[in-house]
Amino acid sequence: MTSNRGPAKGTGEESMTAEERLARLERQTRRWNLILTVAVIGLCGYIGFREFTVTGIIRARELKIIGDHGRTIVHMTRDQEGDGQIDTFSAKEEKMVSISTSPTGGMFNLYNQMGNAIVSVQSNKLSSGSVSVRNVDGHTQEAMTGSPSQPRTQLSGSLPFYR
Repeated sequence: MTSNRGPAKGTGEESMTAEERLARLERQTRRWNLILTVAVIGLCGYIGFREFTVTGIIRARELKIIGDHGRTIVHMTRDQEGDGQIDTFSAKEEKMVSISTSPTGGMFNLYNQMGNAIVSVQSNKLSSGSVSVRNVDGHTQEAMTGSPSQPRTQLSGSLPFYR
């Protein structure tokens, strides 16, 4: 048994014509369409805003900054022991600068276009540190080193101000 009740009492629909009811439904539909459109635009704006805002922290195990031609410019990672390392590269993807850390010190190397380390600075618990300058072929020209057992600086090289 189906019940055909007609318009609900107290809504004012009992005295409305079909055209009036249709016009009322069209207004309600337009209102809901407007509400839905505004909600979708707001949601898209919120998602877009979240996606393109700068966050304060980047969390990654490794970070590579790639240039226009797909070549690595900067590579941030950790070495085999788990200590931090930053390397920068030339347009030909040759290492130009390397910076690394360890629990007892750190290292800085500057390389030439041939890939040879030309300046090296390091310090750690075992050697107390060293500074060396090399020629284009990577052969040491000047060096300054120290050790825990001999804190006095040992110099080698040919520059006149070391003499």
